[in-house]
Amino acid sequence: MKMRKRACVAGAFCLGLTLSVGATTWTYTPGTENPNIIGTVTDGQWTLKVTGFDKANGVLRFASNWGKSIIKDWTEPTDSALRGVLDLRSPLTVVEENGQETTITNVVAGGSAFSWSTNLVAFYCDMLTFHGADNSQFAGNANLTRIEIGGGADSLPKLLLNKNPQLKSVKFDFPALRSVYGIFGNETSPDPIDVGTIAVPAVTNIADWALNRKYVAGDLVLTNIAVMGAAAFSGASLTNVFLGGPLTQLGENVFKGSTVTNIMLDLPELAAAAKSSFGEQRYIRSVEFRRTPAGGMGLATNIIAHAAWGNNNLGSNGYLIDGKWRPNNLRIYVSKKQWTPEEREVYDATNNPTGFFLDRETFTDKEKKMIQDDPTLAKAFGVCVRVANGNLVRQAFFVHKPSPHDPKGFALHFR
Repeated sequence: MKMRKRACVAGAFCLGLTLSVGATTWTYTPGTENPNIIGTVTDGQWTLKVTGFDKANGVLRFASNWGKSIIKDWTEPTDSALRGVLDLRSPLTVVEENGQETTITNVVAGGSAFSWSTNLVAFYCDMLTFHGADNSQFAGNANLTRIEIGGGADSLPKLLLNKNPQLKSVKFDFPALRSVYGIFGNETSPDPIDVGTIAVPAVTNIADWALNRKYVAGDLVLTNIAVMGAAAFSGASLTNVFLGGPLTQLGENVFKGSTVTNIMLDLPELAAAAKSSFGEQRYIRSVEFRRTPAGGMGLATNIIAHAAWGNNNLGSNGYLIDGKWRPNNLRIYVSKKQWTPEEREVYDATNNPTGFFLDRETFTDKEKKMIQDDPTLAKAFGVCVRVANGNLVRQAFFVHKPSPHDPKGFALHFR
């Protein structure tokens, strides 16, 4: 049996390297256990039930929709480093009884494929795809602590990781992903997972509650998003968010309480957004609009700016850093070429109880001092206001920032 070892130098941080050891050769034995099982493969430690073996295309299929583990047998290895490690990474060869060899290039995980095992401690596969959108491929593994999976999958199914109480280390590498469903179930609370390894930039569809977990963390960059479900990132530990693409609607609670610091939106087709879409943001420092959305710049700025939960008047305590409240200096970056004087006038709050914009002539002495002391506020041209408990809250600065989508040349505006 061919063996391979992966190891890190003691004390070193090794990204993408593991301490796992796995076999490159598995032996296939045909069988007729039931109509769904066509045989088994074994590497000497693991014996796995196979539901499909496509020799022409190098595909192995595993599924267990009947709620039983596909692991038919498990043998205690002589090498303690192998204990509980199921390694299905390439290069992987399946040898039949007649000696014919097949190089596997795709491992397909169907319903409950790698679930309900007490022996599984770590799982690795770099050529994984999934069958079905709601199949709990890794569920109920009492001792699973580590999972590293990647491959050509274009979607991550619902409840992919469910009821794995010991799971701590999770790594994904699926560059072709386009859809992400609610992949995290109950009784699973791993160490922080980089959101950028799950919701890759080219993802187009993120389902309701797909990534609403505190351990989903980091910077979110979506360049072609088309569908964003309700509460998709609610409660996640995000820092910076960039949304671009043909998205037409931001639903309820999409980023509610998700610790976002900076938001950049480039959504020309956005026509509607729920007021709660960016609700309860205690840490938000800036919002930038790259171009006018279909619903108008006023619609977008109004909803986002009013969502800055915890922000009081400019200069008063407004956001948290390391557990301490800091003076509110929230700014909304927008190009004045994208938000015309005519539209600003529509939302002017001077004589409009539903308006939210006041121009620079209304700056208070405190606000003028803030602008004088902070070069990043030099191009402030107004403030965002709202009425809260009968009081007018001057919540954020509007700051001019040129956009790459600004029209070239100049335009005359008559008022």
